[in-house]
Amino acid sequence: MGFSAATKAVCRANRQKWLTAVQVRDLLDASGFNLRKYTFAMASVHNTLKRFHKNGLLEHKRDKFEGSLYRWGIPVDVGVPGSSPRTQATVRTELKK
Repeated sequence: MGFSAATKAVCRANRQKWLTAVQVRDLLDASGFNLRKYTFAMASVHNTLKRFHKNGLLEHKRDKFEGSLYRWGIPVDVGVPGSSPRTQATVRTELKK
């Protein structure tokens, strides 16, 4: 699974929470995604989140203390008939493939 797909998976799994880029990075790491191969992992996270927001996948808001916050902005099962909401355990399984 590539960086964009892994980022999308953790955002979808945590879709009810507003997340900072640091939290997304930590969720990627906790789910088993190998961030060590990215020299500037935070730059990759920020760029990916901005691109997802621009494409309508994520909602964005600014917080006075935390800065930019992102949240999954579309229903989980859009475009996938019969799919069910994903859980963090499902995301971990996908990332290990």
